[in-house]
Amino acid sequence: MGKSFGSVKKSFAITVNAVFIFTQFSLCPGVYAGDAQSRLTDEASRIVFPQDPQKIAVPEDIGDVRQYFKGHGNQTVVLVQDAHAIPDAQRSIQRLIEHFQKEYGLGLVGLEGAASELDPRIFRSFPDRELLRKTIDRFVDDAELVGSVAAAVLSDRPSVYHGLEDWKAYEEGLVLFGAADRKREVLSAELKRIGAEIQSSKEKVYSKELFALDRELGAFRLNGANLLDVLKKLAAVKPPAPGTELAVLVEENAATGKDQNDFDVEVRSAAKDVLKKLESTEKGSGGREAVKKFQEKYQEYQTSRITAQAFMLFLREICDQNGLKVRISGKLREAVGKQKKLRDIEGTKFFDDFRAYAQSVKESLFRTAEEKKLDGQSERLELLGKFIDLELDSDGWKKYQTLEAGGSEALLGFDPKDFENHKAFYKNTEKRDQAFMRNLFTLMASRNQAAAMVITGGFHTEGLIAQLKAKDVSYVLIMPKMKRVPAETSYREQMRGNVSWKSYFEPEDGKVNLYKAFVRAVRDRLLNRAGSRSGGRDTGQSQNEKSSAAVISDPAATAQMLKGWRDQIIRDLASSGSAADAGQYTLFIDEKVEKSEPKSNQEIFGKIDRFIGGLKQLQNDGRLNPQSVAGLLSKNTFQQVNTGGHLMAPRDPGVQAALLGIGPQQEVQGLAQGAAAREEMRATQAETQMESLTDETAGDLARIADENRYWGRILQLMIESNDRNPGKRQAARVSFLMNRFDQRIADL
Repeated sequence: MGKSFGSVKKSFAITVNAVFIFTQFSLCPGVYAGDAQSRLTDEASRIVFPQDPQKIAVPEDIGDVRQYFKGHGNQTVVLVQDAHAIPDAQRSIQRLIEHFQKEYGLGLVGLEGAASELDPRIFRSFPDRELLRKTIDRFVDDAELVGSVAAAVLSDRPSVYHGLEDWKAYEEGLVLFGAADRKREVLSAELKRIGAEIQSSKEKVYSKELFALDRELGAFRLNGANLLDVLKKLAAVKPPAPGTELAVLVEENAATGKDQNDFDVEVRSAAKDVLKKLESTEKGSGGREAVKKFQEKYQEYQTSRITAQAFMLFLREICDQNGLKVRISGKLREAVGKQKKLRDIEGTKFFDDFRAYAQSVKESLFRTAEEKKLDGQSERLELLGKFIDLELDSDGWKKYQTLEAGGSEALLGFDPKDFENHKAFYKNTEKRDQAFMRNLFTLMASRNQAAAMVITGGFHTEGLIAQLKAKDVSYVLIMPKMKRVPAETSYREQMRGNVSWKSYFEPEDGKVNLYKAFVRAVRDRLLNRAGSRSGGRDTGQSQNEKSSAAVISDPAATAQMLKGWRDQIIRDLASSGSAADAGQYTLFIDEKVEKSEPKSNQEIFGKIDRFIGGLKQLQNDGRLNPQSVAGLLSKNTFQQVNTGGHLMAPRDPGVQAALLGIGPQQEVQGLAQGAAAREEMRATQAETQMESLTDETAGDLARIADENRYWGRILQLMIESNDRNPGKRQAARVSFLMNRFDQRIADL
């Protein structure tokens, strides 16, 4: 089946609960709070979330409903049990969110590893949605982005994505994880030594049959054996109880085995047909990827790592994904259906039943107390291994605490003091469970939501279930579908900061701002792809994207993409009434532009930046009038204006628009009125002050007007709000600026 008990259970048991990638968007409470995402659509608000959790349905290709609980209140929580750093699980989580948004009007998603609201708006404003999707998908494929963040960026239906952490406890957990991880190598080496001694003793004490079966089960836990093969060997010693799922599998496997040779012949023929179709329809990176996946899976089949039925199931699914058809016999179709059923029981109660059955088979072969003692030591060895790796589930943590009460002997010679950081980590995890529940209901109340989805790892899920039952709150537990579970994940390496974009890490006050690093990494990959595509080189994900922060692209295409992206950010912010926040986002765009600008331009924009700061100060002081503005335009004041160290991003039109209370429609509507307004301008008291607007400064402003239509519009509105009495010299200069502005609009 291609998966084992060990790898599947491991994926659900990971309890290193600091979900690394969430902190990209939510480093601390209250920072980067989303706005556009926090507004639920009218469509979503009209959909009524089922109060009876048993009425909730999930497509079988994205998840399995494992538990229902009907409480007596009107609140419902959808628990999604995460499998960290497993791409298939993250894709399914992304699709689960989109499914619940569409079918049930999901408006709130609670997250582990964050304490405030996720803010993906800088990415959602990227003008090329397909390019954005491909780039985000690659991060997911590389296990460097979680499904909830991918949904926040790509979903067409807005929801609130909010962290549930107690931030202090979360940071404590990170520290404890690091402290425990630093002892992992030494403790694991000692555990390996003890394991070798136990294995040597088994070889001397166990019967030949028991030793062979024990080794087979050990290999199975380490992904070295197939479930059906192990089940067959167990059944040869002691058949499973009649009528159980295990018994059915044994019977079906035996019946299918009789037709194995025929299946091999048919599957090889089908494989040739499918490969031919894939190669003939291959288009772009998607088609190449399909052929690559085919070749990888075919190699597994050729080397007997998967059965003919498992390979045929893969062929059928890859054909469905690419709009192709493959014809097979009814008998093989039935066998493939059973294979799919077998694959879909991953991570369920089935494996608990399997473990109990395997143990009962071994016990039937025990002859002496010494054999039982060695078997017990093996169980403790496995438990301690997961404990040292911080991979225990809630039940495993309880078992460890019971085990420790037995002292050093029960711990196979380890001193309990060796595990102080590990124990503190799990106690911290339990404390975070309480914070999750407390913050979840506070969030649901503040957002007026009767239902929410919560995405956490297995340890937290078990704790939340207990609390929801105690509070008599309805819930449904869903496991994301995983077609492929890697034998090893990159989760621990990610926790250590070993990600493809670590070259963007920059310390700020002793910490790395992951949000800024990730935004810059995604920005450069997007620009890289855009530039490569414009040159006819859309090769998917290049190695440069992983090994270098450099952007290799056509400069003209890069400049065009940056401008379009920046304009869209401002439009989106203006439409949500958040234009004043533009500087938080446009700074990532502007810094790319500034690197290519000559120093003289940077100096000019510095002047403009200070001028904008002065405008905002005038507004805050209630002194935004023609005389004060004219004072800002004097050469001396223009150079000296300072906003207290918090300068807005250069040429920040979003802030400018908010300053003057204009929106996108007003900008366009006001253009036609500009000429008439300018004709009405006459001399005022400001004439003397306006004289100080030197030719040099006027030229600077003209350059800005030529590059940024918002700047020109601001000047226009300033003049139109004047007493309409400027002197002729100033009127001429303003007219010059407006003409440049009008021409720029015409060019656009």
